[in-house]
Amino acid sequence: EELKKAQQVQLEKKRLRVGLFDFFKNAKHNTDNLPVDLVPLIDLLKRYATSAELSPSEEREAKEITELALDVENRDNHRVAPFAAYSILERLRIFGPLTNPAWERSGLPGVATLDPSDLEIAIESESKTNQVIERQDLTHLDVFTIDDISTRDMDDALSLENTEFGYRLGVHISDVSAEIPIGSKLDRKTAVRLSSVYLPERTVHMLPEVLSLQCLSLIQSEKRKSMSIMVELDRSYKILKTTIVPALVVVKKRWTYDQVDELLEGANSEFSTFYEIAGAFEASRIENGAMHVQKTEILVSVDADGAVALKEIDEQSPARALVAEMAVLVNRIVAEYCRDNKIPAIFRGQPEPEPDHVEEPKPQEGRALDHFIRVRLKRSEASLVAQPHSGLGLKAYLQITSPIRRYVDLINQRQLMAHLSAQSLPYSYADLEKLVPEVEEGISKINKLSKESKRFWLLRYLEQRIAKDPSNQGRKISGVVVRTAGKLPLVELDQVFFASFVKANRKLNVGETVQLVISGVDARGDYLRLEVE
Repeated sequence: EELKKAQQVQLEKKRLRVGLFDFFKNAKHNTDNLPVDLVPLIDLLKRYATSAELSPSEEREAKEITELALDVENRDNHRVAPFAAYSILERLRIFGPLTNPAWERSGLPGVATLDPSDLEIAIESESKTNQVIERQDLTHLDVFTIDDISTRDMDDALSLENTEFGYRLGVHISDVSAEIPIGSKLDRKTAVRLSSVYLPERTVHMLPEVLSLQCLSLIQSEKRKSMSIMVELDRSYKILKTTIVPALVVVKKRWTYDQVDELLEGANSEFSTFYEIAGAFEASRIENGAMHVQKTEILVSVDADGAVALKEIDEQSPARALVAEMAVLVNRIVAEYCRDNKIPAIFRGQPEPEPDHVEEPKPQEGRALDHFIRVRLKRSEASLVAQPHSGLGLKAYLQITSPIRRYVDLINQRQLMAHLSAQSLPYSYADLEKLVPEVEEGISKINKLSKESKRFWLLRYLEQRIAKDPSNQGRKISGVVVRTAGKLPLVELDQVFFASFVKANRKLNVGETVQLVISGVDARGDYLRLEVE
């Protein structure tokens, strides 16, 4: 029986090899009709070409597939390696200008890609809960959203009223829990995706677009179910009372970050009080040990031809700082509420940072100081018990403001909404204890994918810049030295704003601005060589 099974395996392998041979021979520039039984082998070739982690048997098979393709093309096969497989996929147009190696080797494409049945699941009757929740009608409030101009999945909005004692601040979060029942088909798929993925060349939404961009998004003039956190403040912006209620809201106005920043530059802006409130909350956190770290973010976009464009984002701009502080406020309020009412939830904490490094002195200011502070920060951790978050200066913290984009936020929202409605909680401590490791592992993979993808496209940008300018000007770039301890100094580059080691023929000082020459760059191979000019 064992011999028969082995023989069948060999026959099937031979059949697939014949199929691959015919595919490589006849595919040329049309691979739209790839036979279904060959898809796993081509996927294996993709992972091999992008240096994904493979088992010895997978790597052996990938090499055999590459050799087969080279034989069909009558090409020299004495150097079988991932770059040869990559070239084969490019010639077959399976890989193209928008191919992101980090995405291909992440293992997420098959999991994260939405299929047509997701749309059916999203709108079928099963996707509506039978729970009847009494909601407070807040449609009279002047609720507004502040997002990037390109954002379409808006899951939080704000409002501010004058009261007899001061102000009533409202943060209104889309009630995703009301539309996606736990254990439903859609919920099971969402639990696998865990998060929306935003990459320069693509966006993969956690939920089908009919939900994330339409039914659940806080679109202007549309009535939506919400979880509303109402905060009573006195005239000096001290919190008097907080209330969390299931509600109905209507967004009256959509603002972009740029519009709000422009308004805040003028006197007596309608957002001035809001910005002062946010500033007061941030100042209070800083007094409690929160770390205020400046970091310039780069928005990377890629067009259909693979051309990379960069836009510098000031994460500390007034509008972005305002929105970020409101999210921190809500996450703190809900974390404290869950802690005090013993509601099982997934909290996040952050241990105290590492002690100051002794191998070099602490920088005094600028980007070198910001880098020094960032590298000392420890990674935040998920927990079923409220823990201090040192970076934010809080005693309790969780995530609940983005249930359209993050599954953890949806879990916490389900718990809170069930509690507020006096219903049984959907998750026990034991349930969450099983979920936490799976969620942390999945989110870690997504974060790694985002980081590697951004670096790939930034290196591709440098490649394109050099190609456009054949003179040495395209190879020149400046940066700030952020660390000198070790074999090579570390420099944070201008324009792309990531740190890289450089070759220097003289002693560099932390905080010094240096002019560099790009002597070598290969995005596909994740290679960058810099020398001090």
